Amino acid sequence: MFKKRLTNYVSELDVFLKTFDSIHPQPSASQAHEMAKHLKIVQLRDNKQEASKQDLWEKF
Repeated sequence: MFKKRLTNYVSELDVFLKTFDSIHPQPSASQAHEMAKHLKIVQLRDNKQEASKQDLWEKF
């Protein structure tokens, strides 16, 4: 049915967000907090964490 993808299509929302980002280049305090939170999540996901020395069932 749809054999060709539209590669040059840009939605109205994408245009609005790009315009908004160009007018407001500095993130707000809440945006900066969210970006820092997600950066931490990405680092924890992508970098191997050392196993804790404490046994999970030790206290039970």
